[in-house]
Amino acid sequence: MSEITRRGFVKGAALAPLAFSPLTLRTEARMPAAPGDRYDIVVAGAGHNSLIATAYLAKAGFRCLVLEGHAIIGGGVKTEELTLPGFKHDTCSTAHNGILGNPLMRNDELKLRDYGLEYISPDPIMHMPFADGSYITQWADLERTAAEFAKFSKKDGEAYVRMYHESEAARDLLGGDQFAPLGTGKPLNERLAAHPMGNFWQRRLAMSQWEVLRENFESDHCRAFLMGTPWSMQPPQYPMTGRSAYSAIRTTARKIAKGGSGMLTQAIAKFIEAHNGVILTNKSVARAHHREWEMHGVECADGSSYRADKASCPRCTSNTSSKWRPAIYGLRIFSMEWIPGREKFPKWSRTMRSKSRPSIQSRAAPFRRGIGGSGEFGAVAALRLRRRPRCVPHG
Repeated sequence: MSEITRRGFVKGAALAPLAFSPLTLRTEARMPAAPGDRYDIVVAGAGHNSLIATAYLAKAGFRCLVLEGHAIIGGGVKTEELTLPGFKHDTCSTAHNGILGNPLMRNDELKLRDYGLEYISPDPIMHMPFADGSYITQWADLERTAAEFAKFSKKDGEAYVRMYHESEAARDLLGGDQFAPLGTGKPLNERLAAHPMGNFWQRRLAMSQWEVLRENFESDHCRAFLMGTPWSMQPPQYPMTGRSAYSAIRTTARKIAKGGSGMLTQAIAKFIEAHNGVILTNKSVARAHHREWEMHGVECADGSSYRADKASCPRCTSNTSSKWRPAIYGLRIFSMEWIPGREKFPKWSRTMRSKSRPSIQSRAAPFRRGIGGSGEFGAVAALRLRRRPRCVPHG
């Protein structure tokens, strides 16, 4: 066997994506769908949020079609062969900690294990080497991790344990309503005002992540570990990021899907197909069909069109065509009776008649209540209201 040089490996890795076909969900081959077919729901985009929403709709008995512009479903939750054949890489998400608290996973509402999803729990949880040869390893055992911090500072080992207990005590206070239906539950300020540690957490939440870490830890090694495992999506010096200082203080393993992050979206896709749903890849949505702010179908870049009898749920991104953006933002994409807590919306958000129309971004996220508020299925859209200039519908 010939020895491979570093240069040869890098060159091969760069060319590999061109030589090997990607891992694609070939739904079109298994379950063909004619462009003239009618569906109850048409969803544009097959990221994990869209797929979860579709899965709940399919479970509720709606016939759903998902259109994905890329060759591989999953969005930020997919696994691909990006370098050499047989070597799989998560293109974005790797650990699935956040979603495991969702009723979808917590209550096993979709039985995704039956569709191939399995998680492993590595211990050690995290390891960070430093340029001076030292390191910190985080374990599921709290005292063992505290000892790692104490190598650099006894005070920091004690601070790690103290902040762990602070975070655990406030878990329900700060995140207990994370998966509650839209418009329900008390605002955080009210919950803090009624809690014995409310003043403490009001101050913590107003601080920056860096301020909290600097105040509680004296070793730069310990501070660096807590800022980088994982690195926050917000700069640590920004105000109101203090809660992120607790994100790396854990005793729970970072759950990793066996076979890669994309196994989650592959399992959800299999669930959709098993419930009479269809997923088509390489179907980039170019235009929406709508009347008076009500969408009733989409047209793809290849000229094919798909009609929806109940609703169309497009994914909106910064490069979404302005020709169909007005339909995305029309509140009637979902009829109001689908939205939990709708009675709490301001009147203009229900009528959509002002010249500067407030708008929504539909973001698929399973809620606790059912469609129409009636049972086990998750509602399918979280709405973010914001002002947008008036647009004239096309089509």
